[in-house]
Amino acid sequence: MTDAPQALDWSKLAPNRPLGFNDPVYVPRPAALGTHGGERLAVLLRGAKRPIVVAGPAGAGKSTELAVAAGLLQKEWVACPVPLDRLLDVHRLTADEALNHAAGHLATIALSLLRIKLSTELKAELVANGVLNAKYAPEGASKAAVGGAELLLRTVREVRKIGRRGQVALFVDGLEKCPEATARDVTLGLLAMRDEIGLVIVAPPGLTTGPASYDVVSQVRVVPLRALPVMREPGAPWQSAREFFRAVVMKRLGLETLPMNMVNVLNTAAEFSGGVLKSYLQLVQDAAGYAAVHGRDALTVRDVEDAARDATDVMTCLLRDGDTASLREADGTAGIEVPLERRLRYLVHGLMLEYEVDGRSVVHPAPLLRLGGPANTR
Repeated sequence: MTDAPQALDWSKLAPNRPLGFNDPVYVPRPAALGTHGGERLAVLLRGAKRPIVVAGPAGAGKSTELAVAAGLLQKEWVACPVPLDRLLDVHRLTADEALNHAAGHLATIALSLLRIKLSTELKAELVANGVLNAKYAPEGASKAAVGGAELLLRTVREVRKIGRRGQVALFVDGLEKCPEATARDVTLGLLAMRDEIGLVIVAPPGLTTGPASYDVVSQVRVVPLRALPVMREPGAPWQSAREFFRAVVMKRLGLETLPMNMVNVLNTAAEFSGGVLKSYLQLVQDAAGYAAVHGRDALTVRDVEDAARDATDVMTCLLRDGDTASLREADGTAGIEVPLERRLRYLVHGLMLEYEVDGRSVVHPAPLLRLGGPANTR
């Protein structure tokens, strides 16, 4: 008699948790997918030292790939992740507060991890601005009036000089969740320091799309982290994309092989997700919930369809008058003819997803909207 297989812990899928550097469940993106993972970001920044702006739909894996890139560069540079959205209320954030926070985060890494002995004056200024632990401020140190870009630049210069690593790089995440005006001000403030600092910035679509984006895109290299092409479409590496998604599930659940019934289940989840990793993991996790309701450990395609139905109800609430016709008309095009305001809203909310197929960009409505029939018919 053999032991019954142990029930899988579906909470380990953790769709809302970005991975850090050297996380054991990280799966590199295959080169065949034509998308830039953390290793590629590190190579680009190290080679040209040109500021990089990472663009892509929410949940595509941008935060994880930034962490991987920062970790790869940490041995030779002072590479500092700045996860604004995980430490601050980004909805009320000002540009000065964001730059202050970046300065404080950089100083904390320099002091606590790299053991760089920053000056008493700089530490006092950082503590006075509320971005450095008070334990680093010497007694009697006077409060400073500087902040924002000036404080960040002074911190960068001192870390670079005293640390003697040659290059400081910031990996700024979370700006896509800020008001666009704040995101623009922060980005332009950082770009003003481009000659003294390496930069990788996750930006909202409004900073990389349309005529108003020129002041940003003219100074940076835009690296898209698009949705992955999981649909059966000529010219798209859809098999590699599905294999990658299955590999992520296997790694997070600790599986060496997939149960026979799981391949079709995971392919169905991939199709409904439109190739957005977070959506995919959430659908699989929710499908496991439906299976549990029916007293089963094994997932079925029907469970995924039930989970997708719930996600469709949520996404449909984002639609406005005229959106259905507009999204259908854009399906399979480059999306340029969609009025800019609509296009930005579609991209921000994941209603329209951009893919690379045969070296060109095409857009499709999110499969969860079900505008074109079942997910596997495209």
